[in-house]
Amino acid sequence: MADHNTSTRSPPVMRGAARMLNFFSFLWDTKFQLTLLTVSSFSSKLLHLYSHRISLPIILTTLYLPTFLLPDALLVILSKTLLFRQDRSKLEVPRKIAGALLTLITTSASAAQVSFYLETGGEVQWLAAGNFANDPAGMKLLMSGFPKFALAFLCFVAISWLLTPRYYDFIDRVFGDIASAFKALRQVVFKKNTGYSKVSRHSDDDEDSDEEGH
Repeated sequence: MADHNTSTRSPPVMRGAARMLNFFSFLWDTKFQLTLLTVSSFSSKLLHLYSHRISLPIILTTLYLPTFLLPDALLVILSKTLLFRQDRSKLEVPRKIAGALLTLITTSASAAQVSFYLETGGEVQWLAAGNFANDPAGMKLLMSGFPKFALAFLCFVAISWLLTPRYYDFIDRVFGDIASAFKALRQVVFKKNTGYSKVSRHSDDDEDSDEEGH
C-alpha cells in the first residue's frame, strides 16, 4: 500500500521538479548570462558615481566617465567574444561554465556593493574584506545586510530577464556590423595593394621594353 501511494505521489513531484528546472533554465542561457553580467557590472559603477555626486563636479564626472566605464566595456566585449557565444563546438559546455562563474562572481560583488551602501552609506573596500570578515562586528553587519544583498541580486536578475534577449541580439548585431566593416576595409586595402602591385609590374615591364628598344 505504501509503495502504491509512493508511486502515485512521485509523478506530481517529478513534474514539479521539472517545472522548477525549466523555470531556472534561463540562468544557464548564454544570452541571459551576458545581460546579467552587463547589468550588474555597470550598476556598481553607477552606484560609485552616485556616491560621489557631491564631491565630484559634473564636469569632472563627464570627463572621467569614459575611462571609468572602459574596464567594464572591455569585460563585456571580451566575455562576449570568448565566452558568451552561440556557436556549437566542443568548448560550448566549458564556455558556459566559465561564463556562469564569471557572471555569478560579478553579480554577487555588485549586489554586495549595493547592500553595503544601503547599510552603511559607504563603499566596500575589497582589500580590507578579510579583516572585515574576521571582526565579529563586521560579521554582524554582513549578516544584517544579507536581505538587502538578496534583494539587489534578485533585482539584477529581474532586470536582466526583462532585457534578454533584446540586449544580446543588439550586441550581436553591433559586433556583426563592426566585423563586416573591418572585412570591407580589408577588402578595399587588399584591392588597392593588388592594384599598386599591378601598376608597378606594368611599369617595370615598360622599362624593360624601353631598355630593349634602346
